[in-house]
Amino acid sequence: MTTHGYRSGGCNNLIDYTKGAPPVIDAGVKKVPHTGPIPGGMYPGRIVRIKGGICPTAYRFSINFKCGGSDDTAFHFNPRFGHQVIVRNSYINGSWGNEESSGGMPMGAGEMFETVVKCFHDCFKVSVNGRHFCDYYHRLPYHRITHLNVGGDLMIQQITFAGPEPPSEIANYAAKYTAD
Repeated sequence: MTTHGYRSGGCNNLIDYTKGAPPVIDAGVKKVPHTGPIPGGMYPGRIVRIKGGICPTAYRFSINFKCGGSDDTAFHFNPRFGHQVIVRNSYINGSWGNEESSGGMPMGAGEMFETVVKCFHDCFKVSVNGRHFCDYYHRLPYHRITHLNVGGDLMIQQITFAGPEPPSEIANYAAKYTAD
């Protein structure tokens, strides 16, 4: 069994990798904003699942896959309820790239949601509430992603990480930026 410590809001929860079960960071309500390490980093086959509830008066929230050692955001997933759109983008070397916003709005204020992001060699495949929503092609190398940040008008119920064991070179890279 491989276990990693995880600290948030003064709590010390453990992530448990056992017999193929997806490790659960925290089955309870998590404070927003939330930033925490992605155990083992990001690599093809890695699945990140975020479950929660959207505030009834929500304006927007974001899910950000952050790169260690910089301010770069490899993938910014940003539902905007006032405009009924989900914007996707990357923040690289101090600048936002071109926004992607096709696909409509498959979630609504006041509703529960589940967003699943699966990493592939060339892109992230994103599903919302069990349905494929978009592909987001990598603008930064996935191996640089070390942290997940979630913030805005939502309540986080659960964040899970699943997939095969990380390749050692990616796990070693991620460990440089996630050590306590």
